[in-house]
Amino acid sequence: MVNRACRIVSTEGFGKPGDRIIVTAGVPLGTPGATNMLRIAYIGSDGQSGI
Repeated sequence: MVNRACRIVSTEGFGKPGDRIIVTAGVPLGTPGATNMLRIAYIGSDGQSGI
């Protein structure tokens, strides 16, 4: 999920390699108020999530 978010941000031109993004999600998906994950990731040189 994080790799996909980084790839979309990079592909759509919202960010570039080295930029940081915030990804939020919740389980079960689609349930309002169920956000239980927050991740700060950065876009790697290949457009995927860096380490």
